[in-house]
Amino acid sequence: MQNRARQLRLGVCAVLFSSVIACAAHRAAVATARPSEPATGVDADGRPVPRALADKLARSRTFSPGSFGESLDSPGSFADQDWLEHSIDGGDNGPPPFTAFATARNDWFGLLGRPSFGTGKWVPLGPTNGQNDLTNLFRDRTVYTTGTENFGGRTAHAVISPDCQPSPGTCTLWIAATNGGVWRTDNALAVDDPATPEYEGPVWEFVSATFENQSTASLALDPNDPNHQTIWAGTGEPNACGSGCEVGVGVYQSKDGRKGWRGPLGSAEFFGRGVGSIAVKHGDSKTIFAASARATRGISNTCCGGTDALIPGAPHFGVWRSQDEGKTWLLVNQGATALCTASTPDAVSLNQTACSPRGARRVKVDPVDPNTVYASFFARGIWRSRSNGDPGSWEQIMAPKQPAGQGVGPTTERDEFDVVALPSGETRMYAGVGGGNYGGTSITPNAAHLRRNDAVRDTPAATVQSTWTDLHQFTFAYCEGQCSYDNYVYAPANPDNAPNSGATYDTVYLSGSNQYNENNTGSGRSNGRAVLLSTDGGATFTDMTEDHRTGDPRASVYPGALHPDHHAIVVNPLNWQQFFDFSDGGVNRSNGVFVNDSADCLTPPHSFVIPSRVAFCQVVLSRVPERLTAINRGLRTLAPYTLDYDRTNPGRISFGAQDNGSWETINDVDNWLQVNIADGGPNRFDATGTDQQFAVTAFQSGQLMARYNPMQQVDANWIADNLTDPHSPYAFEQSAFAVPAVSDAVHAGWLWTGREHAFRSLNYGRNPIFTTKDEHRANCNIWYGVFGDLNHNNMYDLPGDACDDWTALGDPSPAGRLTGPAFGADKQGTFVSVTQRAISDSGTLWVATGAGRVFVSKNADNPSPAAVVFDRIDNDPTALNSPPRYPTSIYVDRTNPNHAWITYSGYNAKTPNTPGHVFEIFYAPNASVFVNLDGQKNNGFGDIPANRVIVTPRGTSYVATDYGVVVKEPNSTVWKMSPAGLPNIDVADLIYVPELDSLYAASHGQGIWQLKVQ
Repeated sequence: MQNRARQLRLGVCAVLFSSVIACAAHRAAVATARPSEPATGVDADGRPVPRALADKLARSRTFSPGSFGESLDSPGSFADQDWLEHSIDGGDNGPPPFTAFATARNDWFGLLGRPSFGTGKWVPLGPTNGQNDLTNLFRDRTVYTTGTENFGGRTAHAVISPDCQPSPGTCTLWIAATNGGVWRTDNALAVDDPATPEYEGPVWEFVSATFENQSTASLALDPNDPNHQTIWAGTGEPNACGSGCEVGVGVYQSKDGRKGWRGPLGSAEFFGRGVGSIAVKHGDSKTIFAASARATRGISNTCCGGTDALIPGAPHFGVWRSQDEGKTWLLVNQGATALCTASTPDAVSLNQTACSPRGARRVKVDPVDPNTVYASFFARGIWRSRSNGDPGSWEQIMAPKQPAGQGVGPTTERDEFDVVALPSGETRMYAGVGGGNYGGTSITPNAAHLRRNDAVRDTPAATVQSTWTDLHQFTFAYCEGQCSYDNYVYAPANPDNAPNSGATYDTVYLSGSNQYNENNTGSGRSNGRAVLLSTDGGATFTDMTEDHRTGDPRASVYPGALHPDHHAIVVNPLNWQQFFDFSDGGVNRSNGVFVNDSADCLTPPHSFVIPSRVAFCQVVLSRVPERLTAINRGLRTLAPYTLDYDRTNPGRISFGAQDNGSWETINDVDNWLQVNIADGGPNRFDATGTDQQFAVTAFQSGQLMARYNPMQQVDANWIADNLTDPHSPYAFEQSAFAVPAVSDAVHAGWLWTGREHAFRSLNYGRNPIFTTKDEHRANCNIWYGVFGDLNHNNMYDLPGDACDDWTALGDPSPAGRLTGPAFGADKQGTFVSVTQRAISDSGTLWVATGAGRVFVSKNADNPSPAAVVFDRIDNDPTALNSPPRYPTSIYVDRTNPNHAWITYSGYNAKTPNTPGHVFEIFYAPNASVFVNLDGQKNNGFGDIPANRVIVTPRGTSYVATDYGVVVKEPNSTVWKMSPAGLPNIDVADLIYVPELDSLYAASHGQGIWQLKVQ
């Protein structure tokens, strides 16, 4: 995700949410409510949220006393949370040195070298078939991805073999799944027959298990290999996002496209960065170009932020060249006429030099002259070398669209491009340019546009700069406001793409992010324009975002649709009309047939009425795909944040995922159902087991709902007014992107969450005025609720019209914020990162804040919320060794409410006087003790960010980390690896199910994994 006003999506980004409804976490949400940021939005019919909820939000704004701040989904807004989780020491002393990252990596290898604990093995639990709930008839095309049948996680790039043959022949496709690694299918064109019980579609194979890091964002086939099996993969994702845009460790090469990976190559040049593009020179397999840029490290169960965090000491970023097949690398360009290596990478990152502050994003070799190389740079335009990329030979051929340069302009402007040969022998370039900061729908100079230049190779650079043709008529704002995250240009005629597909030099695909307000009722004008196709050199485009299935009576209302956030495209090498789209929703494939869908401009639910927009729509929908098919079955690439299980049916697991909603399974390791949309926040069952039908579900930033029916998407009922509504003072408090929310294991129906206050519900989240679930549904269901005037005063206000019963604990005023000065002068700010109740008494509540404060309340069950008292314990005289870093979890002893374990993210190198990642806490008023369990260097935990701790009844401690899961036996100081099976992957959450004696791990990129504890 980037700047989406009240628009739900499965979508950076990355990044996120606006006002009361959030968007994708590819960016990183930190401060959800900033009074200085004005509310924006469109009418209720215009937002891709369920209609009932949209109407409710519109009323909320109408009666809102002043502007309501939003957590804008933009890379500049969310440079905080994940980076804060890994850096802040409470003293604002800046980020940790790069050596901290290297030390963490080395410590992880040290753990790998020790004998693992236990004889079991981690096994994947899915989803391998993430199914949409197609029975939800309220989810029509105005909401998004209505008819999409299955989902996968964020897929950043792909390549397809030129030897691809029609099914049943072999057609090999490789994809780079962010944090999920490299996957391959050899039957990419296979079509499943729904009439047969067997699945005949593409079969996927995970092929990068040996990678040190599964964060992958770039792939390239060696064009000089006649067998088309030599493939390069770049690790690290530089997409300016916070939800898993992880740093990499270098590049890898495989000669058979499946095994025998060589690497990581270029560790000294790429470790701690993201390699977003790789190009192999035609005629010379030893010459490789790699574009590197900034990335971030780590994610927790509260997710996101840290978009493009600074990593002091990490290598310089830009275009690197190897002339010995990856053995050695030379930095050749950083988006300026001269390299900036005399300055530190920090100075470059802070835009204090002429070079790009974020790095290079795309590199390509000219289709005619292999000695000519092109590269694009964040905020520095597009550059050309006609001397094989030699340093000093680069010249700028496209300047940034908006004022940019040292110390000025947006650093997130991103240029994507592709090149094709013209009959004249010159080279044409298509360039998609967007700054990620456009907020409207009209054609303006600041909106993202496609540009074209028909002489970029031999023409003097100054002439190229001045002769671009702006093709804005159909491409304006195509990637706004997420161009730094969603932006791709693909010309099939490029010899590295699909030169035998029948495409001409006039054929170009352009992908960005969904323009939601264009796919609404009444005032819209397209299907969202997230993926566009031109066959006349960019003069006109048509919309590929949704299909129109010939003969399907549901086609106008429930089309097959692409996910809103797009990262790459390839086409069938023999048919340019059949494309594969790679997005935050995984992999989709068209059937290669186009149909005219312009009639849908005037039919429900579109029913467009503005004449100019109807005319626009009739052009862009005159050619759409006949069928879009999600081919994610068999892929295990969803990226969970949080996990929980049903105490009455332990095989029933639920989780929230990045940009793909919330998911649930009932004793099925393959088929999971999407039970909620948007970014999936916390999902919790009734921890007492009293109501086996109840579950909490969520969007981003505290948008909580209650579910009353398992395995049903439509049964999501709002319980977030007192937390997020603009009438509530708490809407202006900061919150985590995926807020902490737990169900009480002692009091049936009690729930706990946090923003800057901690909050309590006594009635499963719902307002007691609703005496039954049906009453709550009728008023507060996000799809069909009436959201009525409950207190009958002829206006919408709180708390009278609230759907929920949340109350702030302690002093309800701003002075009672657990992050504020009333609780001390140190470690102020951020938000509540952990809420955890004790299971052995009725009143103990543990709470932590993002800056490192830890609290215990012994009377959290007091009937008067204002009477609840919080005792801050991290500043007790006996607890001064508690780290001033981000607490990620607290596990309370099941038999002693004053005994707990806590984990911290971040690095000891940042807080050398207070090291530690796993602590045991013994609570006593003004005398609490924090015992560092990390151990010594040789057999210890290491300087590795920790995300979750679980202590089994046997006393064995399991900890989820940024690299995997580690374990410590009771009465031991030696940390070991958990059993084999789990790839080296970021594990955001971990739960223990005593009924099955099993651990479940939420890997942020490969779904859920299970370990039978032995």
